Amino acid sequence: MITLPTMKYIQENCLPTFINGSWRKPKISAMKLAKYRKLAALTNTPWVEPVRKNTIVEKPEKTFYPRGTKHERTYLKRQISIHEKLKQIPKTMEQLKKDKKKKIHFSGLEWIIKDKIFTPRDYKQEKAAAAAAASSVKKKK
Repeated sequence: MITLPTMKYIQENCLPTFINGSWRKPKISAMKLAKYRKLAALTNTPWVEPVRKNTIVEKPEKTFYPRGTKHERTYLKRQISIHEKLKQIPKTMEQLKKDKKKKIHFSGLEWIIKDKIFTPRDYKQEKAAAAAAASSVKKKK
């Protein structure tokens, strides 16, 4: 059987309390409070509704500065980097042109032997140099 606690205990513990800047839930839940009210009606015990104290809790004002979206916050940094990149465009274009001239396009199996690529002219020059070296060796003997 449920026993009815004292009215003083009910008054003190059925409402939320504000402690150290935050609200704490009541010790007596609303469901238990309803059971106590019904029990008091059945036992003809006088029931006094708990009254919320008129305590106004003044919270310190929070200073709020709108951050804005990330796009808005990084706008100036992006503009500066864009201007720096625009200044570098002529240099990069020259470098790209130089690199494009240096770039050799390989076809067929030539990519395997990248170190020694012979065009027909290079082949003839290499053959002539080998022949000249061979003839000079024969003359020395």
